Amino acid sequence: AYQGIAPEAQLALMKIASARSANGRITVQTAALLAALDDAVKLGADAVNLSFGSENLSANSDLYQTAFQKLQKAGIALFAAAGNSGYNGQTLGQELQAGDIFYGTQNTLAAMPGVTSVGAVQSTLHVRHFITIGDTKLYYRSLSDVPLTDILHYAEPTPTPSEESSDLSDISAESSTDISEISTIAESSLPYETSLSTETAETSDISDTPTTLPQQHNEYFYINPNGRTTVLHEADVKGRLLILDVSLIKNWPAALQEAANKGAAAIALMNLDDTDVPIHYGMPFLVLEENYTNVFLQQPTGTYEMDLNDELTENPSAGRISDFTSYSNVQPSALSRMMAPGEDIYAAVSDNGRSLLTGTSAAAPGITGAYVILKQYLSDLSAVSELSPAEKEHIAQSLLLSTAAPLSVSDTAQTKLYASPRVQGFGLLQLDKALRANAYLSTDSQSIEAVPLRIQEDGTCQFSFTLHNLSEQTRTYVPHFVLQTDRLQSGINTLRPRSLTTEAAMRFAINDNPISVITIKGGRSAEISATLTIKSAMLSTLQEEFPSGCYLDGYLLLIPLDFSPRLSLPLTGFYQPTSSYTPFDNTIYDEDESFIEPDSYLTAVAYRSNAYQSTPLLSYQNHLLYSPEAIRTVTDNNNYGISFILPDIYPLCDLYDYTITLYNSSGKSLYSENYGTVSAYREKDKRPFEKLLNGNKGLRECFLHLDSGTYRYEIAARMRQPDGNLSAVFRKSYSFVMDTEKPKVLSAQTVQQDGRTILSLTAKDTNGLQGFTLYAAAYDSQKKKYDYLDNLDTMIQAGYLAADAYTLIGQQNNEDGSQTFRYDVTNLPKELRKLSVNTQTWSTYCLDERIAFKAIDNAYNASSVSMADAIEFGSASFRFTDQDGNPAKGIRVTIDHTTVTSNKDGVAYFDHLAPNYYHAILHYTTEDYRIETTDYLVSILPDRLHYSQEQTVTALKPYIPEETPSPETVSYTSAPSAAEDDPLYAFFFVGTFLTICIILFLFRKIRE
Repeated sequence: AYQGIAPEAQLALMKIASARSANGRITVQTAALLAALDDAVKLGADAVNLSFGSENLSANSDLYQTAFQKLQKAGIALFAAAGNSGYNGQTLGQELQAGDIFYGTQNTLAAMPGVTSVGAVQSTLHVRHFITIGDTKLYYRSLSDVPLTDILHYAEPTPTPSEESSDLSDISAESSTDISEISTIAESSLPYETSLSTETAETSDISDTPTTLPQQHNEYFYINPNGRTTVLHEADVKGRLLILDVSLIKNWPAALQEAANKGAAAIALMNLDDTDVPIHYGMPFLVLEENYTNVFLQQPTGTYEMDLNDELTENPSAGRISDFTSYSNVQPSALSRMMAPGEDIYAAVSDNGRSLLTGTSAAAPGITGAYVILKQYLSDLSAVSELSPAEKEHIAQSLLLSTAAPLSVSDTAQTKLYASPRVQGFGLLQLDKALRANAYLSTDSQSIEAVPLRIQEDGTCQFSFTLHNLSEQTRTYVPHFVLQTDRLQSGINTLRPRSLTTEAAMRFAINDNPISVITIKGGRSAEISATLTIKSAMLSTLQEEFPSGCYLDGYLLLIPLDFSPRLSLPLTGFYQPTSSYTPFDNTIYDEDESFIEPDSYLTAVAYRSNAYQSTPLLSYQNHLLYSPEAIRTVTDNNNYGISFILPDIYPLCDLYDYTITLYNSSGKSLYSENYGTVSAYREKDKRPFEKLLNGNKGLRECFLHLDSGTYRYEIAARMRQPDGNLSAVFRKSYSFVMDTEKPKVLSAQTVQQDGRTILSLTAKDTNGLQGFTLYAAAYDSQKKKYDYLDNLDTMIQAGYLAADAYTLIGQQNNEDGSQTFRYDVTNLPKELRKLSVNTQTWSTYCLDERIAFKAIDNAYNASSVSMADAIEFGSASFRFTDQDGNPAKGIRVTIDHTTVTSNKDGVAYFDHLAPNYYHAILHYTTEDYRIETTDYLVSILPDRLHYSQEQTVTALKPYIPEETPSPETVSYTSAPSAAEDDPLYAFFFVGTFLTICIILFLFRKIRE
């Protein structure tokens, strides 16, 4: 049986999220969240768990702060998932330089005062899901939040509570008697899987437990298209588990979408390398862990069994901090965090099912449940029974945090050190220690948080903490401390600890009387002051190694002289003797759309209100070649009319008193407004270029129509210093020129060069062109016009087109001030032909077989610059007849490696051929027919010009060979419906010709 850590707790579940959006995200409604928190107070809840969040919520929202304070006053504890982004840039594999100091990615809600954030550690067991086909187990992992059990319908028997207690003895925690040793956590500490025991065999199957579910027979369907998705069009996948081998399907995202549209019950991908699939279908979405091709080739359709009895193995890394746990860069006084298992955690789902969850959102409920148990225990404790709800909440939180076990790591010298408090906070939950400690530490009368280390210029720091004894016995503790910083290796921050304990000293005192041990009587509290001193030589070394300052952290440890639990407090601080950091130094993008300066994170864009597009205000670079200095104009230089300035600010750290001001050339202020606090943007690793153009982080509107001229845009703000004070005002100005002249296209043509098709675009703009974005278009024969589908870059990124569908091969500045861009579009017809055949999304647009493309000036995304040459697809048909004019079925024709067999009407039809000359090869397929010539030269070329958007385009002009087709007995036409394809027409023509000849012959004889 499976039980939570507080199985008898009453749950109040409140909906705070809207429906899933098109991109798969679930949006939490602020009003709904605040209403839910208010309901929690009315219902008298003991704790609130927030297993959601974002790095980009306002860290200083008065609404949230007011709501949280109301909960604290009511004695309700708040726990929130810390976040799953590691450090800033981790998912891109970016390393931290010594100067990088703002790399935290913690969930904003979890960083707010009064909230305990929860990080994740690895669990004691690895869990593997599997389904069974025949005698073969197919292991899978889930990539969606909809479990595969959702497609099953069964009545699960009521679980019989197991009498076995949990055993998480593999999770390491520090001993309460010796800080250099590792001890185990008691069995009652974290009962996540109450029926499991690590005393079982190395591989355990939980089918032996009393809650085995009945086996379910469900249908599956395997797609083996050998690179084609057309087989999916005809497949009946409704209600089935669809198996897709992505190594055989080039455009597998489109196949997934079609499967979802056709009602597939679930989707499983095989041979998938990239697990970051940004696709959500509201259905189970799986990845098979191995290549099971042989299984599916033997039985492509059938049934599979799912008994939900997962395979379990012991985890040798149990208790290790999960790599995805977000780091915190918040001020030391706001750091309140602890850890719990957050990988392979069983969670309840609908219909009495269960699913595995991984993440800090899976860890947070465990801490919340532990708190509820502890608070229930305290309600019967005489020492606190008369206290207010807020005071009881404070004591329960303090007991949990004070008794947590800081998780240790080893440096290169094998010295025992601790993972930074910025990632693990107080350490790993030890509920059994909290239940029997009867003593705790606090740093404030209202909360327990990390001790803030504010290092002075002379290397000293003073702080105080309070020891509380709830028992009736006298307790004695020996104080110790550990001081450390981040370890550097070749200028890279490894985020592993480096010991500074031997370079520092700490003195303790009570009422100014120095002490070496702390003795406190039962039922009493004692305030202890501490003075930390760091050697000046070490401070000088740190200043040289960390140009932007360095974090100093560690732990204060109180070791008991009896057998009571050890108590601890994290130490967190930042050493920066001079203000050496500014948030406004550099722009952030290079030609790979990645970040140039990790220590600078600011940009701005201008916005066209009617086009929903953005134009860069500051210089940035993309995959095109150009000089950033050439871009002088921001807005109004487009074909869509009036534009407005709308700066979109992405600061790296929280900014205070953020003010924008706009000046004209004479220095007069046209617009100025203070927007207060702008929270940090912490999503470097999440497609920054798209965030730049489409995000609304720090959106500040300045609706001013500006005439032509020079302007200056100034940004001013202050930042929070490590000592907690606000810095002086930082200012950054950007000059730009307004220019109303529209960009002009001078020429657009395609040429044949060395067997390649080259698109050449020449345009002139006083602001400097950034290149073009090419858009695909298809001709709609019913509407008699071209419909534009999407830009080619987007289709390439989505996998609809190959990466080499088109490439920029050159750019030059001309003497007349214009610029010429040259693109190789040789492969574009082939790719668009595949697109029209392989996807339902666009196939209806391509029925007329004419594809064109237009070019958009990158600097002005909404302006229509030019319609380039049309790329037209043609068709070819062969009609075969015998000597009597009857259709000849079964003749095979090959063009460009594609073979078609003539049908019952004698027609072999080829479609979607790009403009070119082809050789058609005929094959013998039957004894009934004799083919005299097997090789034909076929011409597929446009016979007219096309017009679109009042822009004339010309046909492609490929090299035309001198040879011409020989007259044969096989007739060729450009379309199967042409009149001249009809054999009766040929018979009538020949008959008429012979009749005329006979009449002329007879007429001549008569005259003779």
